[in-house]
Amino acid sequence: MDQTVETILIISVILGTTVFTVAGVWVILILRELKGLVKKFHLLIESAEETVVSINKSASMLPGIVDDLKDSAKSWSILKQGIGMLITVAQRYQQQQEDKKEKEVIQNINEDGNNSKLKKFFSRSK
Repeated sequence: MDQTVETILIISVILGTTVFTVAGVWVILILRELKGLVKKFHLLIESAEETVVSINKSASMLPGIVDDLKDSAKSWSILKQGIGMLITVAQRYQQQQEDKKEKEVIQNINEDGNNSKLKKFFSRSK
């Protein structure tokens, strides 16, 4: 073979090797970047999953909170009714005491009236 052909073949082999080496390094760098991107994406998905789970837990607690609020509203209603009944009973008791005092006063007046001089006077005249 000719020296020129050998030189061209050696240069071609060297250039081909260099090109393939550079392409191989370039592919390795791209794959590393892709690996880092996949890790970041995985962390993002895990974070989103945790957020969704947290929201689901919070959302699942809402009906319980609403039921608790309803129960407490019922309790307040019952307590309000009980206080209203106590006030009514106290008012009735107070009215009964006032009526009792009034009857006692009327009875005292009647007793005093039975013992009054006018009554004695009229009872003698009969």
